[in-house]
Amino acid sequence: MSKWTFSRRDTLALGLGAAALPLAGARAQGGGRIVVGTWGGDYARLLAKNIEDPLLKPKGYEIAQDQASDGPRRTKMVAERRLPRGTSDIQGLSAANMYEMNEAGVLEQLDFSKIPNAKNLLPNMKYPYGIGHIYSGKVVVYNPKLMPQAPKSFKDAFDPKHGNKIGIIDIQYQYVMAAASLAAGGKVSDFEPGKALLLEAKKGGARIYPTNEAFAQALKNEEISIGIMWKARTVQWQNAGINVQSVAPAEGVPMYISGFGIPKNAPNKEGGYAYMNAMLDKTAQENFAVDMGYNPTVGTAVVAPDLQKRIGFTGGGQKRPPHPRHRHHPKKDPRGEGGGGTRCSRREEGPARASSRPSEARAGIQDPCARQGRSAGDVDPGQPLRGFRDDARRVGRPCGQLRQPRPPGATPSRPPPWSGPRPSMSASGSWCRSRSCCATASTSSSRASSWWTR
Repeated sequence: MSKWTFSRRDTLALGLGAAALPLAGARAQGGGRIVVGTWGGDYARLLAKNIEDPLLKPKGYEIAQDQASDGPRRTKMVAERRLPRGTSDIQGLSAANMYEMNEAGVLEQLDFSKIPNAKNLLPNMKYPYGIGHIYSGKVVVYNPKLMPQAPKSFKDAFDPKHGNKIGIIDIQYQYVMAAASLAAGGKVSDFEPGKALLLEAKKGGARIYPTNEAFAQALKNEEISIGIMWKARTVQWQNAGINVQSVAPAEGVPMYISGFGIPKNAPNKEGGYAYMNAMLDKTAQENFAVDMGYNPTVGTAVVAPDLQKRIGFTGGGQKRPPHPRHRHHPKKDPRGEGGGGTRCSRREEGPARASSRPSEARAGIQDPCARQGRSAGDVDPGQPLRGFRDDARRVGRPCGQLRQPRPPGATPSRPPPWSGPRPSMSASGSWCRSRSCCATASTSSSRASSWWTR
């Protein structure tokens, strides 16, 4: 009879192997952790209620929601682009922002064979890089108690005569400017015509609310009486007892599509595909129509006729909703500044000049002040950048703070701390600390919003 002996190393190896068995079993069953980038509020809550809890968790998936507005999440995706593994497996974005992220090269080109329910998608809800989850349209909303005469157009919604009874939602800046442009007789491909109209509304006392939920609370408390919002939210708020009605604007109804894409460097792409397939489930789509008032994006969903009358659109819009023309989103800052986030004291146009820093000059980066006919030293050092919101970087120093090249033989040292007035910052409280503090890179949508928050 042989006698078995085990060394300490053998015992440790056996213990580690036994501990790994449950993990291997979980992977074999298709479970795992899925990190979902999404907006917070009602949408995040209903994702859990209608998709995650009933359809994914029973299959062994662990869901973690990374809740933030789309701007910071898009910035994070771009910042993580060169990493082998990102921090999210699937991202919730509007159709316009999905297109933008695909152009930035950060979204996976989808393998629809891994999304069986995608065969039921409406034609305009299926993209090479993402899928539409729900959709609605932008309408005028108002409190009939405070406004007995119903508004008829976006122009009525932004009329300065309403004073501080106008409400505008900050996170919807892109669609607010598109609506204002239509109200001013322009097009959604050019936001400039709506600029004057919005500035007049701002002078009249228009209130800015950070989220959809904050806007709803203001309607409920009668702090405001008019604004613009998705028709779906109007239905949801009516169900919650808020006194609100909606009107299809005379200028037309811009469509909003909320969808999802998978980052190229997602740690768990299979989990991302599983999440996409679950969100297109017939039951999940029907529940979103009931709970949130959005239209389903799959043809198999059945919506009750009375609900369809409240959330739907006439003229064939239910089966073929208008598709956003993503290529027409402005690439220039509507203030007239093309490629950065920096604003100088004077606005004269001048020839572009290379940056004074050799490393930036070699890279082709231009001095943003030189683009406007000024040098960095001409800017008043006591005049910081105020109110500029940039989702890609936050600029915290004026152009006068551009660092000059170090003379040969000089001892390297950190630049002196900024001693001027503290710049105004966004809700995140962040500001640029990078090497190219004034040659900022931003997305087209965030540049388009900067003048409004000045």
